[in-house]
Amino acid sequence: MKAMDDRRILLLLLAGVGPLLCASGALPGVEPGSREAVLAASHRVHAAELARTNIGLPVRIEADVSEGRVQGDVYGIIDHPFEILRGGLESASSWCEAVPLHLNVKSCTHEGSESEGRLAIFSGRKFYERPESAHRMEWSFEVEHSSETFFEVILESREGPLDTRDYAIRLEAIPVGDRQSFAHFQYTYRPGVVARVATRGYLATVARRKSGFSVVGTDDDGNPVYASGIQGAIERNAIRYHLAIQAHLDTLGSPEPERFERRIARWFDLTSVYGSRLYELDRVQYLDIKRRERADQERLQRALESDDPGLASASLAP
Repeated sequence: MKAMDDRRILLLLLAGVGPLLCASGALPGVEPGSREAVLAASHRVHAAELARTNIGLPVRIEADVSEGRVQGDVYGIIDHPFEILRGGLESASSWCEAVPLHLNVKSCTHEGSESEGRLAIFSGRKFYERPESAHRMEWSFEVEHSSETFFEVILESREGPLDTRDYAIRLEAIPVGDRQSFAHFQYTYRPGVVARVATRGYLATVARRKSGFSVVGTDDDGNPVYASGIQGAIERNAIRYHLAIQAHLDTLGSPEPERFERRIARWFDLTSVYGSRLYELDRVQYLDIKRRERADQERLQRALESDDPGLASASLAP
């Protein structure tokens, strides 16, 4: 495999889908097996920290990378009522509206029922790339719980690039008062040897000057030192996805013909607040690329919904 191909696929791991890393642990006094209770307890434990985070957003990120598994947690306050969050994310089609806001996601298609179906997510480089030339991953999609007090969605994929496997994403949320929600993104996967080697190369070259958001120490002058390496990459892209969901929900009230344009503009404006940490393309470039990718996504989705299965297969060929 060529080095450029390795780097493109590595960006899929670190940026295309990999930033939603997490794992949930048991908390004292919480009934085992009740994810709603665990999430509510987590909010109580971390509420004060979320209110004074240095990120500028009420978000808390954890990451853990071992030889056998990559995992982490992203907790955050979403500034929308719970019913808006649940309604905006409880269908497979809605995820294909939010996920492609990320620079490295080229297209997303969905099939099956809205609450239990499949997603195909096409990821590649930050510049325009036809989905047929991007890397395609198949994900199962299921709404595990949806009530007035708890919402849970699970996505799974058995195989990924560079011999990675056993991907799982979980989004769960609870209401916080009348106007906000507390959400937890869970993501894990098992890396192969090739992925670990490629990751080391990426972090030593392309990402060596990039930092995350967590303060891990101070320098000789007392200035904060921010997370770097794999932790920094996870944190940067966790914020990108958090803001993608925010932009998606922010624009749900817009007239449908205007929604996409407002959504991509909103995502760019939200990420631009963080300057060099999240900056990759200027506004004109980003909007142009996303418009072209949107046209590709609509073409793929039309083919998938066509009565001609041969047309769908041909259009979606990697």
